Amino acid sequence: MAKPKKTFNVPSRLIALQKDLYAAEADLEAIPMAPIDPATLGRTWTPEQREQMGVLRDRLRDLAARIAADEWWEGIAREDLVDARSAVKVEARTKTPVAG
Repeated sequence: MAKPKKTFNVPSRLIALQKDLYAAEADLEAIPMAPIDPATLGRTWTPEQREQMGVLRDRLRDLAARIAADEWWEGIAREDLVDARSAVKVEARTKTPVAG
């Protein structure tokens, strides 16, 4: 992700929400890919995996909505919204410890 052109004072609550969103995305991606069922050509996840995926997708929607609805955005000029959104993402990534 490219660094934003402007600098922004991103609130810690917004960085925390974005970090939570990244964690939920990682958890969703960690669910093993189910094999393709030859009869339906669809994926055949276990009921537990489907439940977990549903919970994680709900979490992602909730986090995305909370990020989008944060009051901080009201103080950002329309022409700066893309750079501000990038700044939130960059801040969350740079403040997220790398596993390993």
